[in-house]
Amino acid sequence: MVIAHSFLIKTGKFGFRFISIQGLKHAIDSPNNHASVFVLKHSNAAAADDVSFEQNFDILYGGDRIQLLNDNKTIRISIDDHSGSGFRSKQKYGSGLFHMRIKLPPKDSTGVITTFYIISDSSDTRDEIDFEFLGNNNTQLTYVLHTNVIVKGNINRAQEIILWFDPTASFHDYKLLWNQHQIVFFVDDTPVRVFKNINGLAYPTKPMHMECTIWNATWASQGKLVDWSQGPFEAFYEGFGIDGCLTQSSDPNQESDNDVPFDQNFKVLYGGDRMQLVNQNKEIRISMDDYSGSGFRSKQKYGSGSLSNSKQPYVLHTNVVIHGNLNRTQGINLWFDPSADFHELFVDGTPVRVFKNNEKIGVPYPTKPMHIECTIWNGTWGCQGKPVNWSQGPFTAFYKGFGVDGCPTQSSDPEECYSTNNSQYFWNEKQYWALNATQQAAYEDVRKNHLAYDYCHKQLPQPPECKFNT
Repeated sequence: MVIAHSFLIKTGKFGFRFISIQGLKHAIDSPNNHASVFVLKHSNAAAADDVSFEQNFDILYGGDRIQLLNDNKTIRISIDDHSGSGFRSKQKYGSGLFHMRIKLPPKDSTGVITTFYIISDSSDTRDEIDFEFLGNNNTQLTYVLHTNVIVKGNINRAQEIILWFDPTASFHDYKLLWNQHQIVFFVDDTPVRVFKNINGLAYPTKPMHMECTIWNATWASQGKLVDWSQGPFEAFYEGFGIDGCLTQSSDPNQESDNDVPFDQNFKVLYGGDRMQLVNQNKEIRISMDDYSGSGFRSKQKYGSGSLSNSKQPYVLHTNVVIHGNLNRTQGINLWFDPSADFHELFVDGTPVRVFKNNEKIGVPYPTKPMHIECTIWNGTWGCQGKPVNWSQGPFTAFYKGFGVDGCPTQSSDPEECYSTNNSQYFWNEKQYWALNATQQAAYEDVRKNHLAYDYCHKQLPQPPECKFNT
């Protein structure tokens, strides 16, 4: 079958030229080009619609302008005169075939931009590959797809394609192929743009997130403002499987520290405007009122590591939960006012609890990969049944120090994170197998003078691990 659609393609700032799909296919498949892209190998295409949103993606911004539908297999994002919204992949990728099914906003959406792109970061030297759908004024019969390949911040590689269908009437497939040879933009499996990796010319190489957003800009509408009376403008996305090569960072040996901004390793879990980033995003304030608490968590799961953070209550409640067993609690009466300043775990360098690996005597030990989470909430078990005095609220806690020394793991097998031969995982070295003499003395002082309660003293017979953890 011969495909004979023609498109008006804008090349650079000044000229237009017509190119047919048949001609584009010939250009791609010609003997001088080493890679044919007209036949896609995409084993997960059919399964992509069965992947739920939260498996691979997180909300980026927009709050209640985002709604999950269809058992979390479809998402609606919208924009009003206060804010747009968006989401992005949990991981960065170094190459892949990125795909999304999208239905664009109807009505007069002049000035509204609906997007699907991959991006390394938000800096002026970023790499980025864009699908951007420009809003329509409802009187034209054409819809414009704006594409760009941004390398090291250079944004001057734009092309615009007039779509041959109404993208607001139903879902359509959009794909980005990115490998070391070429970048190809697909619309319903038809290639509409090719950007080849040519020796000596700039080409995207940085690991990138996949992002989908809806926002507004006058450059997309020849200076015309959005008619907000037509809003809110809603776009729908589905197909949340990702075929990509995972990469943790461009510098896997970079050490974490307290100078790391929040969004490098963490994301907001819940709470909305009860959370505020301060100090150039290197501190976060989380608060609680009589409607809701708030919290955040790490983007990655970790199989082992060394955790440091701040802010504990006056009684520090600790627990080691294994296979859902909650009965390993200890409470420590802190010897300082934790509301007066920031403090760290252990607790300012002092070990306050030890739980040894005693699997050899049948005691379970945590092995599942875990997220880091920090939250503020209320429970009557923490105050002998007394309710919260909300007249004293909102109650606010502050956190800082968002570096993570941990072994990221993509699977449920923790063995890769127990290696003693990898200097990057310093917490597995022999010096961390037991407390040193100074730490042991400090630990014994805490247990003698500040221990509030201990599950080992409440259970008879005493659990077998208790005599090993003193």
